[in-house]
This record gives sequence, C-alpha cells and structure tokens, in this order.
Amino acid sequence: MPPTRLDDQPAAPSRRAAAPPATVTVVLVARDPHDTGRLLGSLLSQRRPPDRVVLVDASLDGLGDTDDLLDPVDDAGIEVLRTRIGTGTGSRRALQRVVEALPEAGQGRDLLWVLPSRAVPHPKSLDQLVAAARPGVGVAAPKLVDVEAPRRLVRFGIQATRAGRLVPDPRPDALDQGQYDELGGRDLLAAPLEGALLDRAVLVELGGHRARLGEVGADLDLGWRAQRAGHRVVGVPGARVALTPTAAEHRPSGAHRRQARRAAMAHASLPTRLLRGPWLALLTTLTALGLLLAKRPDLARDEISQLPAFLSPSSYRGTRTSPREVSRSHLDALFVTPATARQALADDLRGERGADGVDARSLEAERSGGWLTHPLPWLLLAPQLAITVVFFLWPAAQAVRQSFLRQDAFGINTTFVGLSNFKALWSSPEYLNSLQVTVVFAVAVTVLSMGFALLLAVAVDRMIRSTSIYTTL
Repeated sequence: MPPTRLDDQPAAPSRRAAAPPATVTVVLVARDPHDTGRLLGSLLSQRRPPDRVVLVDASLDGLGDTDDLLDPVDDAGIEVLRTRIGTGTGSRRALQRVVEALPEAGQGRDLLWVLPSRAVPHPKSLDQLVAAARPGVGVAAPKLVDVEAPRRLVRFGIQATRAGRLVPDPRPDALDQGQYDELGGRDLLAAPLEGALLDRAVLVELGGHRARLGEVGADLDLGWRAQRAGHRVVGVPGARVALTPTAAEHRPSGAHRRQARRAAMAHASLPTRLLRGPWLALLTTLTALGLLLAKRPDLARDEISQLPAFLSPSSYRGTRTSPREVSRSHLDALFVTPATARQALADDLRGERGADGVDARSLEAERSGGWLTHPLPWLLLAPQLAITVVFFLWPAAQAVRQSFLRQDAFGINTTFVGLSNFKALWSSPEYLNSLQVTVVFAVAVTVLSMGFALLLAVAVDRMIRSTSIYTTL
C-alpha cells in the first residue's frame, strides 16, 4: 500500500487492536537512504513500536522511491506518512511544519519522537521514554552514544550556566560507566532535539522552537521555556540512542557557543541584558587573553567565538513571551554553577585525559582545578598586575576621562564638554600638520628599514662565504 502524504486527508487510526495509553509519532528526518533503512529496521525491533511514522525527506537530491523502505513498516501495522522539505530547512522548522499538518491523535497523549536518519535507537528506548513521559513532562531525553563505539557517550541533555556558557557533561569522549544511571527521571535544563520524545501539546503551547537561535540555541531555549511553564525536561538514561556524531557533538563549535549565549540573553530582562552583555564581552576577552598567554590558542578561539553574541544588536531585542508558572529561582539547580564552569575550563586547559578517554575530572577528583583556581599563581602575578594597573591602565583611563572635561588653569573646577575637545583638536591646523608629519615619518622609517633589511637578507642568502657574519649584521 503506498504511503500517505502528510498534506493529504487525515490518515485512519492505527490498525493496532489494543489502544495504547499514548500515540507515538516518529518524525524521521531522512538525509540518506541507507541510514534511513537502518533506522526503520531499528524502529520495527522496538519493544514498544511507534503508532505512526512521518518520513521527512530532507536529502539534497531526494530519497527517490521509498516504497521498498516503507513497506515493512506499513506491513507491521504502523501508519506511514511522508513529506519533503527544502535542503535549507533545519530539523526544528521541519518539526514545526509536521506539527501543523499532522492529524491529532484520536486517543491518549500525542507524543513526537524526533530521530535523524543517522540515529539507531536501542530496542527498549521508546518503551523507556514513554514510561518517563508522564503527565507534567514536556520532553524526555535519551542518552546519546556513538554508533561506532556504543560505550562512548555523546550527549545527555544540554548543560549551561545561566549566562549561557556551555559546559558539556558528559565530557567529550567520556565512557559510559553507568555514572548517569542513577539520574533517571532527573530534571535537565534542556535536551538536544535528536532522539527526544516531546509532548505535542506542550510544543504547541510554547510555540515551537525559535529556529533563529540556531540548533543548540533553539534546543536550550525550548527546554528553558518548558521548565518556566511548568513542563519538566527529564533525562532517561535507560533509553539509549546511538548515532553518528558530528564534530560539534564531540566538542561544541563556536557557532553553538554563540547560539547558547544568545538564548541566555533572550531570557534575561532588558536591563540585565544591557549590563550583562558588555560585562561578559570584557570577561570573555580577558579570558581569551589569559588562554593565549597559557599557550592554548584553541581554547582562546572558543572564547573569542562567543563575542558576537554580546556585540550583536539582535541579542538585545525583545522576544515573545511564553507561559511562566515557575519562578526563575526555582530553576537555579538546573544551571551549571560558575565554579563548575571554571573547573571545566581548568580541565580543558590542562588537557589531561586518561587512556580510555575519561576526562581529567573523573581521574583527578582530588585535584583543586589547576592554576585558574589555585591562589599561588595569582599571588606571584599580583605585583606585576598592580604595576600595570597603577602606572599604565589607571593613567590611561584618567586621560580618556579628562578628554571629555575642561579644567581651569589651577585644576580646581572642571566642566563636562563632551566631544568639544576632540572637535577643537581635529580643526587645529597645527595638530593636523603634526599628525601628517608623524605618519610620513613612521611609514618612511618602516619602509626604508625593512627594505634595507630585505636587501641584506637576499644578499646573504646568495653568499657562500661569510654568511654567518652578514646574518649577524
């Protein structure tokens, strides 16, 4: 029987004899035919099979004829619907379109299980997720593992500080040693869309994902809004979904870090944004400089990549409000604390991992966190920092301040004049002449000295004898 198109007439109820307590619809975002077939096979092996499957063709050239892929699913008594989206449409926008076009479930709760074609769920995953998705739960998140190495963890929820700093836990390439099994049913701040089981009614109530925030930003924002609206986001470690991880899932990319920062800015009040944005920009810059001094340009690059989130005007625009049933203070336990974030940065700075991929924190729980948290390095740096502040930074700040003031001859009375001093300076012929002479002198000295040095270097390169003498000169 050919599959039904999503925009056709509403499909008939599932042919299952016994009505399930919830109707589960798998939203399969397909980008590769081979991976899609593998995922459909794993759905058929689920201990609790889904009731409907919506095949969302998101491949570049189209999947072509999918009847051979979908016939076994239809023969198993599972409704099959399909639709196609443009290649530039992300999974979050595709989910919103599916929610708008999908017929409502006739009975029970309407749950959506979002799976990319690169995913392979464990046979008990759906059963575990449905059991965890009790009333009051908006999102149930599985444990994501590497399909090539099932013992290697990829993600288990999204962890961030209230300011939006991503602090992945599990750490990159950490092994699954059962360390999260005791956290079953524990609330998470948010969860990645891949593999998550969502309550359709909650998704409609919240207005779906804010796709403009990007993948990680939209997922973080949705979980944040769900928790504020009184709908829990729970982790289900017994539900395992293996997938082929991307590079950004091994370690958050610069784009993902910016997205998380923007999502956090969107949840702050306007006065808080105006204060937090410049402060975080300064703090991020200083952290990046410290990491460069520590000879870790890779970590400094991660810090610098977050700056556009604080400098972009879009981060300071208001967003549409969502239902708020829970106070901000009640969500404090869901955020990563600043101390934990500093500890994670210290672990990254040391770059120490065990041979089996376990990160430094699990191997060195006794340690204090490296030089970022130890007082001795800061005490050794304190004299030089004090000299720099007193004799360089403070005079420079005073000079900038006084450039906006006008004083009398005795320096007793001052008047704020704004940019008048600068206007007078740029209209002064003497200053413009001295500026021109300075520029000409600097350019001439640089060109002549570098040009002469280049000629000497070329000459020395062609010399056979006395090369070392000319090189020294």
